[in-house]
Amino acid sequence: MANGPPTPPPITTVEIEDEAKTTVAESTISQPTETADEAGATGNPPAQQTESSGNQASSTTVIQPLQPDPFESALPKISELVAASRFRELIEDIEVIDLTTHGENSPNRMLVMIPLVLAYLIRDEIALARMAMKRLPRNLTEPRITQTLGALLLAVSERDYPKVYARAEDFIDYAGKPDFPHQRLGTLIKNMIPIFVATFRERTFTLLSRGYSSITPTMASKYIGLPIQHVTKMATDRRWTYDPSTETLTPTVTRKGSKVSYAGSPPSTLRNFESIADSVSKLEA
Repeated sequence: MANGPPTPPPITTVEIEDEAKTTVAESTISQPTETADEAGATGNPPAQQTESSGNQASSTTVIQPLQPDPFESALPKISELVAASRFRELIEDIEVIDLTTHGENSPNRMLVMIPLVLAYLIRDEIALARMAMKRLPRNLTEPRITQTLGALLLAVSERDYPKVYARAEDFIDYAGKPDFPHQRLGTLIKNMIPIFVATFRERTFTLLSRGYSSITPTMASKYIGLPIQHVTKMATDRRWTYDPSTETLTPTVTRKGSKVSYAGSPPSTLRNFESIADSVSKLEA
C-alpha cells in the first residue's frame, strides 16, 4: 500500500536468497520483446523479414531476352522483294544491313550475302557480284555453298554459256536437298536462280540479235541452254525469222533495236561483244 510502513530489508540468509530469486524473475517477465519497428530502428531486421526481402529481390531479377540475329531477321523482307522482282531495293537493303551489323565473321552473314550475289547477277552487275562474293564468311561449316555459288559466278564472268546453265542447275539441286544447311535460304535460292536464268537468256538473245546477222538453231541453243525446238520457238516469238532451207535464224532489226524485258543494265557493250566472239570459239571447238 502507498501509506503502509516500508518493507524491512532482508536480513537473514534465506530472505536474501528469496529476494534475489524474486528480482531475477521480475526482470525476466518485464523485459520487452523487440518489435519490428524497434528492430528497424536498430538496423537489425527480424530474421523472417530478411528472408522475405531476399525472396522478393530474387523474384524481381530481370532476364534479358536474346536478341534476334539481324541476318536471320532479314530473310522475310528479302523473300518479299524477290517475289516482287524489286532487286534494286533488295540490294540497297542488304547493303545497309551488312554495313550496320557487327557480324563480319558470323556464319549467318551468308544468309544475306548469297541473295546479294544473286541479285547482282540478275542485274548483270558482275563486278559487284564478285565483290559481294568476297564478303562471304570463311568459317562456314558447309563450304560447298560458296563453292557452288563461286562456280556459277565464274561461269558467268567468263561468259561460258553452257556452264552457266549447268552451274545454275547444280545450285538449285543442292539448295533443294534435305541436308542443305539452311532451308529458308535454300527456298530463296530456288526462287532466285530461275529468275537469273531467265534474265540471262533474255540478255543473250539481245546480244545475239545485235552480234549476228543470222545464226543456226544449233549454235543458238548452246547460247540459250535449251533444246533446238525451244530455241526456235523463242526466237520466232521475238520476231526472228527461221529459214528451214538454210536452217538459220535471222533477228529482226528495228530502228530502236531489240527490247529487253528485264530490269538490268544495258547489254550492248564492247566487252559483251568480245565475250560473244570468245564464246563462239569455245562452242565451235
